[in-house]
Amino acid sequence: MSEPAVRYRLAHEDSNVSLVSDQRITVVVPPSEEILEGCSGFWCDLRDADDNVLYRHAMRNPLTPEREVFDPDTGEVSKIMLDRVAGSFWVITPDHPQARFLVLQGSPVGTRDPAAEVARFDLEEHS
Repeated sequence: MSEPAVRYRLAHEDSNVSLVSDQRITVVVPPSEEILEGCSGFWCDLRDADDNVLYRHAMRNPLTPEREVFDPDTGEVSKIMLDRVAGSFWVITPDHPQARFLVLQGSPVGTRDPAAEVARFDLEEHS
């Protein structure tokens, strides 16, 4: 069922991430996920002023320089590493009245090391 949500647009160049915009929308938001401390991966958190997690969503790491390329002749897939990575991506969260921070957590590229904070945005400063 659709619910009030916020779509955040984030831009990045290599590991530098900035919050570009936010937009109130009504969509079906995936349920929050439980990810235990010390886990590897990449996810976004919506947190309150006391840093409690209100919503958590795992996602593919948009900051990774690894890309899959397809050979048009053979159809084979191979992986390449880019020298620089830049682009933008979107994160959708519930429009939670207590939301204060949008936090990205991620493991270092190419590792299964525990995730650490990659970026933190104060939503009160951004509004």
